[in-house]
Amino acid sequence: MTYVKVDQRELGLRNWQAGDSPNDRAMAAELQLAAEPTPEGNKAWADIIFTATTPIRTAMLTEDTISDIFLVERVGKNQLIDYQINFFQNSNRHEFIAYTLPDTGRLPQRYASAGNVIVDSYRIGNAIDFHLRYLETARWNILAQGIEAYRDGFVQKVNSDGWGLLMGAMRNSGIVINDELAPQGYITPRLLTLMQVYMRRISGGSNMNRSGFAMTDLYVSPEAAAAMRSWDATMVPQRVLEQIYSTGADTPLSGLFDLTIHQLDDLGVGQPLQELFLTPRDEGGLGGSLPPGTTELIIGMDRRNTGVYAKMPIRDPGLVTFPDNDSSTIRHQTRGIFGWQNSGMAVLDPNFCTLGAF
Repeated sequence: MTYVKVDQRELGLRNWQAGDSPNDRAMAAELQLAAEPTPEGNKAWADIIFTATTPIRTAMLTEDTISDIFLVERVGKNQLIDYQINFFQNSNRHEFIAYTLPDTGRLPQRYASAGNVIVDSYRIGNAIDFHLRYLETARWNILAQGIEAYRDGFVQKVNSDGWGLLMGAMRNSGIVINDELAPQGYITPRLLTLMQVYMRRISGGSNMNRSGFAMTDLYVSPEAAAAMRSWDATMVPQRVLEQIYSTGADTPLSGLFDLTIHQLDDLGVGQPLQELFLTPRDEGGLGGSLPPGTTELIIGMDRRNTGVYAKMPIRDPGLVTFPDNDSSTIRHQTRGIFGWQNSGMAVLDPNFCTLGAF
């Protein structure tokens, strides 16, 4: 970033309160110069936004909750996005059993073939605009908050689209697993084992070749995680209880039935993912229902090879961000930042995740 000389802007630093170092003064001067509707101000604003572009792109792929589930792939601007569906599934695994061979004879041919999915990409965009008067009197951290809000808007959108797609894939199976012996609204270790058994039964593979699915991760609401802290030593081993009590909200819990348990804020009663699942289809939802005696959803997932089953293609050049400082914005006494990304999402095999309820 290019900064103006501090001594040229001394009179404009009266509102800067973050520090008194030369670098602090230089950043304050740059921000206040950017608030001026002049060619120099346009350049200063462009420099500021250009410097923020790389951190915004990085955050898009590190601060969301789906990039470790969906395989992020870069594709060309005009490239056809075409994925093959797995041909070997539980429904047809019996067709691939080996033969007992006679002394002579020709082995029959078995053709491996499956359909494909063509993924449409779509553009997501965001923008933040500042009043010039606000920039004139704001501190540097206020601008940083604005850029953070711009970036967070993309992260929220990617999370919402990704988890919404996963919820739709699980809803189409028509299965929600519950522990019918548990009191209403009470999550039990038995529910987790029932979900593990279900994922093993619906997947391909065998005892000798576990090429199918196995539930390795569990996503629960903060309320469900809190309820798990009420478990006692008659339900889970003492070492697991100690970990439950000592693990923070942002740290996945591991060691219970070989599961890694994550807290997901969008799960829970009245939260976006559950509301999406329960809202009727004619109102824009998935039209799902909870088993009798249950109030809350949880999600089980096989995270060993998630990138094989869920894809997120992003068209080049990825997220592009622009400084909005042309004559029309100056006429409205504003400066802004805007940008977009062209991407898509696909779930190629919905059996790698399943729904539970308690």
